[in-house]
Amino acid sequence: MSTVKILVVEDNHIISEELKLRLESLDYKVCGIAHRGRQAIELAKKLKPNLVLMDIVLNDDMDGIEAAKIICEQFHIPIVYLTAYADDDTISKAKFTNPYGYIIKPFNEVILRSSIEIALHKFELENKVRESEALLSTTLMGLEEGVFTTDKFSKIIYMNSASEKLTGYKLDECIGKPITQLFGITNKQSGETFDSVMNPVLLRGKTFSQCNSHLLKSKDGKQYHIEFSASPLKDVLGNVTGAVLVFKDITKRTEAEFELIDAKNKAELANRIKSEFLAQMSHEIRTPINAMLSFASLIREEVKEKVDDEVKEHFDILDNAGKRMARTVDLLLNMSELQSGSYKTKIEKTDLYKDVVENIYIEFAQKALVKNIDFNINRLTANLELEVDINATRQTITSLVDNAIKYTKSGKVEIRMSRNKEDRLTVEVIDTGIGISDEYKKSLFKPFTQEEQGYTRRYEGTGLGLALAKKYCELNTARLEVESEKSVGSTFRVVF
Repeated sequence: MSTVKILVVEDNHIISEELKLRLESLDYKVCGIAHRGRQAIELAKKLKPNLVLMDIVLNDDMDGIEAAKIICEQFHIPIVYLTAYADDDTISKAKFTNPYGYIIKPFNEVILRSSIEIALHKFELENKVRESEALLSTTLMGLEEGVFTTDKFSKIIYMNSASEKLTGYKLDECIGKPITQLFGITNKQSGETFDSVMNPVLLRGKTFSQCNSHLLKSKDGKQYHIEFSASPLKDVLGNVTGAVLVFKDITKRTEAEFELIDAKNKAELANRIKSEFLAQMSHEIRTPINAMLSFASLIREEVKEKVDDEVKEHFDILDNAGKRMARTVDLLLNMSELQSGSYKTKIEKTDLYKDVVENIYIEFAQKALVKNIDFNINRLTANLELEVDINATRQTITSLVDNAIKYTKSGKVEIRMSRNKEDRLTVEVIDTGIGISDEYKKSLFKPFTQEEQGYTRRYEGTGLGLALAKKYCELNTARLEVESEKSVGSTFRVVF
C-alpha cells in the first residue's frame, strides 16, 4: 500500500465510506474521516496527513472552505476540494484558500487519482521552491554585501540586512519606493543620479559589473564609497521584470587608496628633491676636486726633480684620493640622473669590442698589472655588433670590471664575449676574487650596500656600482646574471 496518507472530510457517512474504499482501491491510505470542520482540524493536527480531501459544504457551523483555510495556514497540508457545486460563487470563495485541486461530484477513480497525484506533485514542487527561497534568504541575510531587488519601475521589493546597515533604512520603509530617489546615489565624477545606471538595466537589459564610481548617501546623511553590480531580472520570455543590485561599502579601501597615492606622490617628490640636491652638490664638489687634481699634477711636474721619494709618494696618495673622490661623485651623479628620470637613452648600432670593451681594458690594464692580476679579453664570436645605448653599456661593464679587479687579490680577471643558444650577445666578467655569500646575493643590487660594512671593511667603495650596472642593463633591456662562490670567484653575465 502507498505511504500517502489522506484525510477525508465529508459530512455524509455513506459517501465518506465509499470514498475511503475507492481511495484504498487506488492504493492510498485513509488515515482518518471527519464529518465536521473542527473535527477535521483536530485530525489534521493529530494525524498529519499528506493530503486532505475536503467537502466544501459541511452540515456544521464551519464549512469546508473555512476549515481548509485553517488547516493550510497552521499545518501546511495541501487541500483538494470535493463538491457537488460548481457555481461561480462557490469557486470564487474556494480559490482564496489556494486549493491544490477541485473535484466535482460525482467522480470516477481516474479523476480522483489524477487530481490527488497532481496535487501531491504540485505541493512537493512548492515545498522545494519554499526551501530554496528560505536558503536563498538565509544566504542573502548573511552576506556582507548589500543586496537589493527592484521591480521594472526601480521600486524596491527586497533588501537584506547588510543593505539596511549600509543605508540606515529598514525594509518596511523602502518597499515600493524607487531606489534611484531613496538613497541619493550619484556618480563621483559626473554627479549623475543612479538613473543613469537603472535605465539601461531596466530598459535595455544591460548589466553593470564591479562599478566603483558612485557615492551613496545614507539616512543619516553620511556618504559611502560603493562598488556595485547591477543585472536585469527577466521572465521566461526574456522580458525585463526588475533588477538585482549588489552594493559593497569600499569607503575604507578608497580612503586607503587615497592615502597610498598621497604617500606615493610625497615619496616621489622627496626622491626628486633628493636627486636634484645630489646632482647640485655633486657638481659643487666635482669642480673644486678637478681643480685640485689639475694643480696638484702641475706642482708635481714642477718639483719632481727636487723632492725625495717620500714626497713623491705623498703626491701618489693625493692623486689616488682625488680620483677616488671623483669616482664617488660620478657614481652619485649617475644614480641621481637615473632616479630623477633625466637620463636620455640613445640607441645606436655599435661594435661591442671596438666601441666599449677595448677602451675599458685599456683603462683598467695598469691597475690589474699593479696588483699582478692576469687581465685579458676572450672573444668567442666574431659577430659583436648590436644596437644599444653605448654610454649605459660602457657604464655597466666598467662597474663590473672595476669590482672584479678591486675584489681579486690574485689570479685573473677575464672579459669574455660570446653568443648564447638564442644568438643573444653575452658579456661575462669572470674573476677569481673573494666571491659573494648566498645570504648577501638577495641584496646585491641594492644601492649603498656592501657585504662588509663599517669602518673596518677591507674594501673601499660606495656600494653603488652594481646597483647602477643593474639599472643601466634595464635601460638596454638586457639581463644581468650572477654566479658566485665564496672564496672561489664570481661571474657576472650581461645578456643583451
